[in-house]
Amino acid sequence: MWLNGEEVGQHRGGNLPFSFDITEAITFGENQLLIHVTDATDTVYQLHGKQSLNPRGIWYTPVSGIWQTVWTEEVPEAHIRGFNMTSQIDGTVQVKLNIEGSHDSTDKAKITASLKGEKVAETIGIPEALTLKIPEPELWSPDSSTLYDLEISFGDDTIKSYVGLRETTVQKGADGHLRFHLNGREIFQLGPLDQGWWLDGLLTPPSDAAMRSDVDFLKAAGFNMVRKHIKVEPRRYYHYCDHHPSIAQWVPFNEAWGQHRSMEVGEKAVALDPTRQINISSGGNFWPIGDVVDGHNYPNPTFPFEQGKDGRFEAYVKVVGEFGGHGYPVKGHLWNPDARNWGYGGLPKDKDEWLDRYKTSIRMLAELKAKGIAAGIYTQTTDVEGEINGLITYDRKVHKLTAEELAAIHREAKLVD
Repeated sequence: MWLNGEEVGQHRGGNLPFSFDITEAITFGENQLLIHVTDATDTVYQLHGKQSLNPRGIWYTPVSGIWQTVWTEEVPEAHIRGFNMTSQIDGTVQVKLNIEGSHDSTDKAKITASLKGEKVAETIGIPEALTLKIPEPELWSPDSSTLYDLEISFGDDTIKSYVGLRETTVQKGADGHLRFHLNGREIFQLGPLDQGWWLDGLLTPPSDAAMRSDVDFLKAAGFNMVRKHIKVEPRRYYHYCDHHPSIAQWVPFNEAWGQHRSMEVGEKAVALDPTRQINISSGGNFWPIGDVVDGHNYPNPTFPFEQGKDGRFEAYVKVVGEFGGHGYPVKGHLWNPDARNWGYGGLPKDKDEWLDRYKTSIRMLAELKAKGIAAGIYTQTTDVEGEINGLITYDRKVHKLTAEELAAIHREAKLVD
């Protein structure tokens, strides 16, 4: 990127955020901004997710240009670049600020927490080690997403954020199987695979309202999680899911795609974020690191219990990371009627057969839950191009089942309350 002919920075990668300091290159009045992008889709050296110059099957139309939010902002010389934060359900919040710019090592930062407009806690200290203690904490969960507003100040810089008090752990359930727990209570994780592709913007959602509509539909349908697949969403998406409190697990690899140095990657992931579970490889090629062993099967859910008979899986939560994928075409809402519109197991003769297939998969998942499976991920939220196995059409105009119908199916199977 160049500003007024001066190079101000370079970045490689399609998903991670980045920023450049343009102080020395900017002038009063008009400025010329020039950006040069090399799109390395279909090469061996650039990660590009499921984009392909020859879209087909599970590979989709590539995105050109910048597909996430861009903005400029003015900051003081010494400013808050970012921060790391951990919280505990006793109300303890530990914050480490990343201060950029010249400042005195004795300068103090201040954090104020409020709930519904009322201040509940405050702390002042060195930016590198701040501890906030929130009394009588109200906990965050998918059903009660309490968030405390934060105001963080350092010198002339003030930013606003928020924090959710929640704890996600792995413990044995009453049946002796390892289960996920949220805030000390067992929770069966049920949700869809979610690839976040859009008919008009591809990886870019067309609006905040559209992005929010997916989240609202899934929650109303009785799902309590989503598995984001081969995509890092714009941060607004996580905000609508209650931002970082909603992120409960990291999945470095999927079905051995590009999988390498699994133990090393897993050890790094565990060290980087001990507050969340690590699923080293969703869909096979398991290595003994992290917290989860994950199997995929289409169309109906199964799990390779036999591969763990020697105790190999004993210390890990067992999940079905992908299943279902039952395709159903909705006339007038297909990406390309002349393309191969497909779903796993072939297409049903009518909607009733499709519905029966969905109910069968959910019933089989409930049977696996009784055998120790702690989570199930249905493929998928929406159709994606010729992949017509979504609960919603690719244009988001038709819900193949209403949220109420889906929630009733999940309750009947006793997968959700």
